[in-house]
Amino acid sequence: MKIVWLEDDLKTIRNSVNYIKEKTGIKPVLCENFAEFSDVLEEMEDDAANIIIIDIRMLFNTEYGFSCFDKEFRVKQELDGGFEYFKECIQEHFSNTKILFFTSKPLDEAKRDAKKYDIDTSMIITKDNVNLLVKILKEES
Repeated sequence: MKIVWLEDDLKTIRNSVNYIKEKTGIKPVLCENFAEFSDVLEEMEDDAANIIIIDIRMLFNTEYGFSCFDKEFRVKQELDGGFEYFKECIQEHFSNTKILFFTSKPLDEAKRDAKKYDIDTSMIITKDNVNLLVKILKEES
């Protein structure tokens, strides 16, 4: 199992990552920006054993543009950057890989925003519910 996680402010998830590693034995590959994340994903197989975790709010991401799967892309809404990236860059490339959104947004707000992008709201986990993430990771491994 390989977990690749996009988070623009790694210190905000440090405790969650340590907790996940303690409970599951899995250490996610962490990426701080879209370009790095894209590079890792382009080398990753679309496999049901893999998991992609995407931060929704990419406030500290300073990229103006980057490529993903040979497609030039630019995030328009920092508050929904993870949703935009999913829709524009990876949704069509990962039909077997489990994709989750991990966010500091209140769940109701995140679900409302996900609907604007036609994203399944069951894929959203809030940072205050890391136990749910651990449960999902255990079920998938």
